[in-house]
Amino acid sequence: MKLLRWLVTLAPVEGTVKNVCLLASNVVFVVGSALIFALLVRHWWLPTVSSLHTQLNFLFDTCQQDLGGICSFPTANISLVTAYGERVFTPGTAYSIVVDLTLVDCLENKHVGLFLTTLRLFGDRGNQLVAFARSSMFRHRAGIFQTLRRFVFLPFYLIGWTNEVEPLRLEFASQYYEKPGDPAVTLLVELQNKVLVVESAELSIEAQFGFVQSFLHYWPLTSAFFLFITVLACLGGVSMLYWTQKSAVYVFHRLEERASVRKVRREEAAAVERGRNELVKEELPECPSVSSIPGWDVTPNEIRRRHAGKDRRKGERST
Repeated sequence: MKLLRWLVTLAPVEGTVKNVCLLASNVVFVVGSALIFALLVRHWWLPTVSSLHTQLNFLFDTCQQDLGGICSFPTANISLVTAYGERVFTPGTAYSIVVDLTLVDCLENKHVGLFLTTLRLFGDRGNQLVAFARSSMFRHRAGIFQTLRRFVFLPFYLIGWTNEVEPLRLEFASQYYEKPGDPAVTLLVELQNKVLVVESAELSIEAQFGFVQSFLHYWPLTSAFFLFITVLACLGGVSMLYWTQKSAVYVFHRLEERASVRKVRREEAAAVERGRNELVKEELPECPSVSSIPGWDVTPNEIRRRHAGKDRRKGERST
């Protein structure tokens, strides 16, 4: 507090108000910049869509001559553009593409054997960008294991909580990168088997994050607070250095001005003192003695001594 009062005494009122306004605007700028930077980092480093999970609805052509049945491979078409116009894939980010099939444990699937599933991506002009294919088969369990399973889960079968299905996971890509010049807008999944019985299917697209992106995505509040504190500390340190340097320069100039003023005053005082000392004693005016006031003699002592000496010398000469 003493130092603050001392600095205030050094600065005029106008300069103090100006510096306070500049300091307040600097604080607002530092805090605002830290907040904006913490919010923009997520937009810069994270993809627009980090994940997509959607059910696949397979369509096929029916056999018109047989009045039923499947006469084409079942296909599912998915748009890769959200309702807000955002694209699922972001250039420069790796994505995993997985299809989860739920196959019914039935006689048709047990006799299917090996079947092929394809996944293709198409661009804006309908051109095919990339194609993936995965072969798989229905995993058939031995009869004794199926009997044991039915016996253990019999209550759940009776109330409808479970049924005899077999999950099948197909990973088509683990590190898929979007091309910047030709984005994918449509995805097509095709089961190249007409007799395969599928209960449900789900498409999963997940962005593969690094360390920094994982920290920003999975801990949004913690990462935003950490970025805010980091930027605030950096900008605050720079601001403190600036204001410290500015204050030091200002105080130095003020002290220098005061020292120069004191120096000038000392020189003036010394000049006046020298002028007094150089005053010739003969130039002092002689004042006649005032004899009418007892005890008061306005004649300077030096002049009186000088006159007394002159009188003695005259008396000696006369004698």
